[in-house]
Amino acid sequence: MTATIEISKMKNSEQTKPLKESKPEVFDNVISATDFSVYYGKFHAVKNVNMGICRGKVTAIIGPSGCGKSTFLRCINRMNDLVESCRTTGCLALDGADIYHKRLDVVELRRRIGMVFQRPNPFPKSIYDNVAYGVRLKGSPGKAKLDEIVETSLRKAALWDEVKDRLNSNAIGMSGVDIIEAVLHDTNRILPVSSMLKDFHGISDICMSVPTLLNRQGVNNTINTPVSDKELAALKRSAETLKETAAQFGF
Repeated sequence: MTATIEISKMKNSEQTKPLKESKPEVFDNVISATDFSVYYGKFHAVKNVNMGICRGKVTAIIGPSGCGKSTFLRCINRMNDLVESCRTTGCLALDGADIYHKRLDVVELRRRIGMVFQRPNPFPKSIYDNVAYGVRLKGSPGKAKLDEIVETSLRKAALWDEVKDRLNSNAIGMSGVDIIEAVLHDTNRILPVSSMLKDFHGISDICMSVPTLLNRQGVNNTINTPVSDKELAALKRSAETLKETAAQFGF
């Protein structure tokens, strides 16, 4: 049995009842950029950014590969300080305080602003020490408790079975291990490897990280995974941006 409502038979009060007006939410900027620019030597990587990142909201920065998204994000907790040729102009502030003020405590800044990268970006330490690093900053809870935290964390990341026998190995080599095993054992692994593309969905003569078949012969061939028209357009824009950037450096 179905029920239908005829709008014409609704009471006048129901037809003319005004919608309840809702006041727009007001969010303050926890991070704000004013005419903020980033340079690598003479190369102007990020140009005159003016924006606010609101407290309690999710902000997405969208753009083609190589356009400066990650460079800008690294500036927020001053990770670019480690790049000798990098310098900034303008103002980048956290809760109104200049992030680049000479008296700012960079360690405290990085405690407040964490980063999760698209790809693993470990410290040049062991796998164990990388996982335990944040816990140790607040004081070591003891070896047994630390072991438990490391194992639990790696299990949640679905990495425990892969690394449990090499926790003391350098974490930077993790991605390299997969490539080495594919080459030495001829296991035909599909991994995201950056190599010179040749007619990958019409994209050629540029290095980009795409699904690639690896075996004893090295890079065998790229896998032309299905992409939508929108994804393909974005991929081609990224390729063009990379080519333009390479050209600026004389490549």
